[in-house]
Amino acid sequence: MNCINRSVAALVGIMIAVSLHVNANSAQKPDVNQVSSKTELKDSVSGTRNDISQLVDFLLKNGDDFLFKEHFAPVLGLPGPTPSKKAIVVAEDRKAEHGFDSFGRACYLVYDKTTDADQGVKHPVCIYLRRHVVSGFDDDDRYFRVNLDGKLEKIVMIRGKRDINGKAILGSGVPSDQDIESSESKKEFAAEMTAMKKWLKVQQKLLLAKAPAPAASAAAAAAP
Repeated sequence: MNCINRSVAALVGIMIAVSLHVNANSAQKPDVNQVSSKTELKDSVSGTRNDISQLVDFLLKNGDDFLFKEHFAPVLGLPGPTPSKKAIVVAEDRKAEHGFDSFGRACYLVYDKTTDADQGVKHPVCIYLRRHVVSGFDDDDRYFRVNLDGKLEKIVMIRGKRDINGKAILGSGVPSDQDIESSESKKEFAAEMTAMKKWLKVQQKLLLAKAPAPAASAAAAAAP
């Protein structure tokens, strides 16, 4: 009997030692999926920041001057009349069977401008991505505010009405802030960023094609 007890005790001891060894190895090895997820998130954030940086640079050099006026600026969370640089991303208009249908996208670079300290240098503040859809008599206008790191800060939705001639009905627009943490908002923001990046790549290629060819070197010019 004592021999059996000693055998059982030895077996239990071996099982405990094996269990401790396995747990120790598990603790030492990082979760591959967790590491991959963190890396992808870091790369995504870095990529988005780079996309916004390129957009800022493009708008500063090529955007049209646009002023968010006093009556509308507060709707977007701006303190008052605010200067910006604007570019139309896409604009499509078409007559529909009922009312007037259109779809458009635009982007705005909001900036601070000082005149005394640095001769009117524009200091980027944030980006607004706009999506404007008119379907029938319904008017849906959305502004996605993005900081310079590429993070979504605010979504303002303005829903209004159009008359039979496609004109906006004055006073019909009702603004409301959307929940930026909702899955729907994140999906919409991702779609706007994707559309903006595709458009920006096209614009950059067009600018590159228009750029003058580099001057020939002095040696090449002197060659017979």
